Amino acid sequence: MIFELVCWTAGHDTLETMISLVASIGFGGWIGIEAYLWFKDWRWRKRASDFDASH
Repeated sequence: MIFELVCWTAGHDTLETMISLVASIGFGGWIGIEAYLWFKDWRWRKRASDFDASH
């Protein structure tokens, strides 16, 4: 929504405003997937270190 607001206030046409809205949804999805994968990997590493007998 912020991308759309910036495009609208900067005087861009409707097509550019719609593209910015779709791009922000895409970026949000990408960031969400990356965060999920990072968290999943972090939990796996944490669980693996809990069972490490070398400590």
